Amino acid sequence: GYLDLLRRRWNKRRVHCNVVYNEYIQDKDHVHMNATRWTALTGFVLWLGKQGICEVDQTEKGWFVKYIERDPEAMRRAEERARREKHEMNDTARNLRWVEEQVRLAKENETEEQEPVVALQRENPEDPENKISFALPVKRI
Repeated sequence: GYLDLLRRRWNKRRVHCNVVYNEYIQDKDHVHMNATRWTALTGFVLWLGKQGICEVDQTEKGWFVKYIERDPEAMRRAEERARREKHEMNDTARNLRWVEEQVRLAKENETEEQEPVVALQRENPEDPENKISFALPVKRI
C-alpha cells in the first residue's frame, strides 16, 4: 500500500509523509492506521527509517521520506550506468592526453628553425627543355 505508492509515484524523491498518506487513503480498499501496530503515521515513518527502507528526516514542516531502491534489477542498471560512465571518462581522459601530446609536439616543431618557404620559379620558361608535357598511351582496339 503505502510503500508501493511511495516507490511508484515518488521513487527516489523526498516527499512529506502526509502527502503520500493522503493519497494512500483515497483508495477505498486501504488499510487504516488503526488496524496496524502503529498508532500514528510518525511511528510508521520512523520504523521505515530504522529498517533502512526509506531515508527519513524531520524538519520544522514535518517528517519527510525518500524511498531507497533495493530492487536487484535497478541496482544492476545503476552499476551498468556507472561502469559505462567510467569507461567514457577513461576514453575522454585518453583523448585529452593524446591532444595534449599533439600540442606539445607542435610547439616543439615550432621552436626548431625552419627554412623559409620560397615559391618555385623556372629559370627559363621559354626553353623547350623546361616545358612539361603529358603523353597518355593510346590503346588501339
